Amino acid sequence: MAPYHMLAIDGGGVRGVFAARILDRLQQQTGFLDRTELLAGTSTGGILALGLAAGLTPAEMAKLYLDHSREIFDASLLRKVATGDGVLGSRYDNAALRKVARNVFGDRKLRDLE
Repeated sequence: MAPYHMLAIDGGGVRGVFAARILDRLQQQTGFLDRTELLAGTSTGGILALGLAAGLTPAEMAKLYLDHSREIFDASLLRKVATGDGVLGSRYDNAALRKVARNVFGDRKLRDLE
C-alpha cells in the first residue's frame, strides 16, 4: 500500500505565525507540502490548513497572521470578563476573522479546494 501523507496543525491563536514559519522553512528545505494529501488543524491550525488547501504558501499565511493578528485576536478587558477569559464563551469575536477570511478566500467553499 502506498504511503498517505497527512499534516495536522495544532491551535494556539496568534502563535499560528510560528507554525506557519516552521512550515515555510520545512517546505523550502524538503518540499513536503507538495506530497501532502490531507491537511487538518484545530483552531488556528485549521485556519492554516484552509489557507494551504486554498493554495497559499506558508510564508503568505505567516504574513496574513502578522498583518491581521491584532484585529483577529483582540480580546478587550470587557470581553475577557464577559466570557470568563474564554471559559463561558468565545475568547475572541469572530467578526474580524470572518472579514479577513472573506477578503482572502472570497466566496470559495471547502468543496472548491483541492
